Amino acid sequence: MRTAPWRDLDRIARPAVRALAGDLARAAHLLSPTEPPVVLDPDGTLLVTVGEDGQLWVLGPETGMPVRAFGDGGGVRGVRAAVFSADGGVLATADGEGLLHLWDVADGRVERTLTGTLRGVRLPAFDADRSVLAAAGDQETVHLWNLDTGIAMHALRHDGAQTVRAVAFSADGSLVATAGDDGTVRQWNPASGTARHTLTGHEGPVSAVAFSGPRLASCGEDGKIRVWDPVSGAAVTLMRTDSPLRCCGWSPDGRTLFAGGRGGLFGYDFHPGLTSR
Repeated sequence: MRTAPWRDLDRIARPAVRALAGDLARAAHLLSPTEPPVVLDPDGTLLVTVGEDGQLWVLGPETGMPVRAFGDGGGVRGVRAAVFSADGGVLATADGEGLLHLWDVADGRVERTLTGTLRGVRLPAFDADRSVLAAAGDQETVHLWNLDTGIAMHALRHDGAQTVRAVAFSADGSLVATAGDDGTVRQWNPASGTARHTLTGHEGPVSAVAFSGPRLASCGEDGKIRVWDPVSGAAVTLMRTDSPLRCCGWSPDGRTLFAGGRGGLFGYDFHPGLTSR
């Protein structure tokens, strides 16, 4: 295991930090909720944040200085979350009024605005081929939209949870996982909207979920990191830390699992043969 406090993140190899990309940015926002969201694109070449004037800005990641603005200069108010698509071509932003805006990263203009029944929409997530978008709000339901048509597909109700804290798609788009404040992770078929598995074991709210090939990782306020077999729903591995965790993500090759929280950033070299009870 490798670990580093937040103040020492600049000492970690850049590829390792990029492995978490948006998850690290989301964790930083959770640790300082009064700050606007900051998100790094998949290539690690662009940072996007919201300025004091409410404008959505692209920053140079090396300098942190504004490069250009999104939109027409009118400001983007109340942005609660932002995420890039896997190819970096589209940025989704969620605001407190229940709106999701899809931005063309190349020209900085809104491609589409999605509306639904979400209250306090946040936590947007794209599937790998940018055909489906999922988003949760201040409630137990996650909504899915078909991005080719802009039409809502399904509402996934994470029963037992008051809020869903994280959403993630598998690489092939065949599964979507939701993390609830009831301590459970649920897996769904996004095409049909049906539940596949309910994964239990966390002792407190689950903060994040992340897929990597045949594995699903979750972490939570209990300081535990769990790895699951998403096909069977069986628990594979358990790691423990001494403080609440807010984000997790896999390295691009799937061999290292990172998790972060107030106690620092933790990195685990993953060995599928290890199991915990």
